[in-house]
Amino acid sequence: MEDVGPLAYPPADASATGPRSHGSGTERRDAVLDHLSSRGTAEAVRLLRELHKEWPDVSIVQRLMHEAQRTYREHSWGRPSAAELRALVQDPRRRLIKDGADLLDLVVSLLKKIQRDLTQGTLPATIFWNETELETLPGGKKSKQRLRFPKDENLISDYLAYSLRQSLAQSGILIDREVQINRNSKGAGDRIDLLLQAPAQADPAHAPRLPDAPLAQAAIEVKGNWHPHLKTAMENQLVDDYLPTLNTRHGLYLIAYFPNDQWTAAERKPPAAGQTPQALGETYNIQADQLSQTRDLDVRAFVLDRTARRPAQRNT
Repeated sequence: MEDVGPLAYPPADASATGPRSHGSGTERRDAVLDHLSSRGTAEAVRLLRELHKEWPDVSIVQRLMHEAQRTYREHSWGRPSAAELRALVQDPRRRLIKDGADLLDLVVSLLKKIQRDLTQGTLPATIFWNETELETLPGGKKSKQRLRFPKDENLISDYLAYSLRQSLAQSGILIDREVQINRNSKGAGDRIDLLLQAPAQADPAHAPRLPDAPLAQAAIEVKGNWHPHLKTAMENQLVDDYLPTLNTRHGLYLIAYFPNDQWTAAERKPPAAGQTPQALGETYNIQADQLSQTRDLDVRAFVLDRTARRPAQRNT
């Protein structure tokens, strides 16, 4: 860092990307940074990250940091061994986890299975709703009108953690709930809804692991479709806060969808009428793609539809 630092002071116009002035230290600085980025090693990524933290508005530092990260990921990919390939062929349920992207692929496939169970299987979506058929009307009169509103996000996250653990038993993948990060002086801090960690690593002979990143990691942020910060939390919480703190690029923004027309109690403000899981998926997949491209991340969105199935006509 001491060798690179003196060459990395930003020019007067820190965001300038035009022709470089000859005969100044800028050209030499940029040549050193270009060389550092092209190495694509864990140490190069670490140094460029530190420089980016010191000068976040210097466009060349940010660009070269992203290039170094891409080069590092290319070098750190480990070819499956013959034993791993045999195990995959013998048991199609097995998945090879080499990094956070593989971990997210696995989680999304399991979430799709949970969705099929909710939509077509034996698991009723009503377990995610609070329901009662007894209401006291003005004057003390009783009514059998059904009242329904969703369970809170913590209970939804608890179920997802339980379900994923059941599916991933014996896999060595850790699933933690309410992991606390960014603690303040009073001991309080932010809490990640779900954190997945897999014992995957790069081949140390070709690309040592990044500092402080011993595991493949993926963070999941869960939001109900009624949440007042639904539109901004993917960026403000997941991307700006959780992923940098965990030193990982991989995150999933999971939206629990509860339809407005099945919401009959006033305990929680329902979402806007006309909202559909398809529209939510399109909107937040676009947002995830944009954040992934601009921040050099792997961010995805998933909508879990909690629509309660209608009872058969003979049962109504």
